[in-house]
Amino acid sequence: MKKNSRNPIWILIIIGVGGLMVIALTWLFYLGVYLTTETLFYTENPLEVPVSQIRLGTAIGLSIGGYLVMRSKMTALFKALLIMSPISIVLVTLIFRVYMNPVSLWITVIGYTGALITGIRLAKLPWYFYVSVVFSVLVSTIYAWPR
Repeated sequence: MKKNSRNPIWILIIIGVGGLMVIALTWLFYLGVYLTTETLFYTENPLEVPVSQIRLGTAIGLSIGGYLVMRSKMTALFKALLIMSPISIVLVTLIFRVYMNPVSLWITVIGYTGALITGIRLAKLPWYFYVSVVFSVLVSTIYAWPR
């Protein structure tokens, strides 16, 4: 295995800045799907838009995309950036599904994060995958946490 010659500080900066951009683009994509659905099908009563179904469909679609990214021949750092998108939208979807019960909310966030970290460990991926998971979970939790 070839040793990574990049400076860890640069990798952290790339994950931080690039990760925020990927997550922001993910949420803008979801917003576009939501607004398109509202404009095309629910012009009379926008409150009837099935937000949960749109969010779930987006999460499933991006998860499939994340799987394809992980199976591709892209560089590991680029993969670590791109998987932040499905991690983020899936976590936001999970939080919005269980936000009424604080115990379930904590169990969901901790369980999802643990499952991701276990998967990274089993796959023996580089250390910056852990950083991308933790960063994505933090940003998504701050965004979706009930106020």
